[in-house]
Amino acid sequence: MSFSILAVLKKYLMPRKGRLLLVGSLMLLALVMQLVRPLILRHILDEAISGEGMAVLQLGALLLAVVSVLGHVFGSMTRYMSDVLGWEATNELRDDVTKHVLRLDQAFHKGTRPGELIERVDVDVTRLANFFANFTRHIVINVLFLLGSIVLLWREHMWVGASYAVYSVLSIGALSYLRRLATPYQVAERKASAGVYGFLGEQLAVTEDMQGLGAQSYMLEKLRAEFQKWLPHRIRTFVSYNTLWSSAILAHVVNISLAVGLAAMLWQRGLITLGTVFLIVHYAELLQVPIEQIRMQLQELQRAAASLRRVTELFNTKAISQQSTGQKIPVGPIRVVAEGLGFRYEDGGAVLDGVSFALPAGEVLGIIGRTGSGKTTLARLVARQYDPSFGVLALSGVPTTAATQATIRERVSFVSQEVQIFHATVRDNLTFFGTSTDDAELIGVLQELGLGEWFAALPDGLATMMSPGGSGLSAGEAQLLALARSFLRNPSLVVLDEASAKLDPISEKRIDTALEKLLAGRTGIIIAHRLATLDRVDHVLLLDGGKVVEYGRQQELLNSSTSRYAGLRRLGVEEVLA
Repeated sequence: MSFSILAVLKKYLMPRKGRLLLVGSLMLLALVMQLVRPLILRHILDEAISGEGMAVLQLGALLLAVVSVLGHVFGSMTRYMSDVLGWEATNELRDDVTKHVLRLDQAFHKGTRPGELIERVDVDVTRLANFFANFTRHIVINVLFLLGSIVLLWREHMWVGASYAVYSVLSIGALSYLRRLATPYQVAERKASAGVYGFLGEQLAVTEDMQGLGAQSYMLEKLRAEFQKWLPHRIRTFVSYNTLWSSAILAHVVNISLAVGLAAMLWQRGLITLGTVFLIVHYAELLQVPIEQIRMQLQELQRAAASLRRVTELFNTKAISQQSTGQKIPVGPIRVVAEGLGFRYEDGGAVLDGVSFALPAGEVLGIIGRTGSGKTTLARLVARQYDPSFGVLALSGVPTTAATQATIRERVSFVSQEVQIFHATVRDNLTFFGTSTDDAELIGVLQELGLGEWFAALPDGLATMMSPGGSGLSAGEAQLLALARSFLRNPSLVVLDEASAKLDPISEKRIDTALEKLLAGRTGIIIAHRLATLDRVDHVLLLDGGKVVEYGRQQELLNSSTSRYAGLRRLGVEEVLA
């Protein structure tokens, strides 16, 4: 996807044609009021010099007051309507950017700091919103005002109109050229700014660990280094802005000098009245306003172009696992089959290499292996958070690459050790802000999974606000809440990244009871860090270095004298596999 300013205006503003037409009409009315006002002033001045009666002058003054008031009214309405229009359009763009980011693979999110994404989704799109809101009001109306003023000056005298036509073209052309020269500096400055915000977001997410380890000084030193990277780009951007500003000041001096010189020459020759002298100088002053506004909008265009380039780069980042043929996974518990499955990250070696197994529908597979053996990667492949680098992974006969992510996520539930708790109500935390589940069902699931006592103690029931990060929840309660989320989705396949690895024995027993209910009638895959977790599984897959060391039914492996898994169980080994 490649965006230009015009393409974005067309995509997000044109669907609002009615609002655009209204803004355009208000702009034209405001423009007419601006252009008419100097003509009325010229008439009043000439009539006063010629000795006309007070009644004529009072009528002119009244007309001038009415035109001035209407001009302000139409101008205010234009500003309001164009601001609303700009924010509506860019809120739609912000939604599109956010949806795109959420569709991207875990590989992208693990390689991109949250602060950088916030910078793009919020700051860059906000700059586009400011540009959209001002583009229709400033660029269009000021260009029309510029053209109207030149036409009226041409009516007064051809040479005045021609001089200001040339002046306007040269001024705007020079400012446009300077804007193009400055754009690369703005792009680099936005990138450096995103780096700073990304670093801050990363550090704020681990404040507790940083304070506990006494690493504040290290963090501040790194932050200083990030600001030092940002500073040269800020300086270059500041210089480029001031170059545009200085050029505008010079253009203003040339403008007034030209107006006074031309008006004085024509008046001395008797070709124009004193009122027309005022008119020419006044229009010259007014001309500087649209030129200045156009200059400012060129700066906004410069910022918008830099932000748009970064947003376009984000849109052009494609999820590895977005492609599919749209095949549907058959209803019921899912059968999982891997044949020669392999996966490697772009910047590293193979994490999985030639993994093969077949898990019948409705049965449970336990995956064990040392840290780095590929357990979690395999689980993420099943949930299609990644796509295989080679080989096939099929769910009930449908390759994961042939089914859409949405289809897989409807049927497959992935529960990790790290439970995310939102600063929202209990209901929102259970349903991920959905509204289709009634209260009775939510309460029933909480009670069924062992959270009935916890729920009964909540002051506002499902409407109780939860603290961000799960403050106030025990590790066991947080994990049970994650299982309740999965239960409510009614998945066909449940993938668990060792739900009880960090729990005390009492909490672990509650999780075991909840898991038994969650896995009933469903296919399950459990990543185990402790062998005791495997008591409920039907099959065991032992990984080492991304390869299958052993695979089979648990009971058959336990009965085998040569089984490595059986040897570990006989020795009572637990944490060696963590």
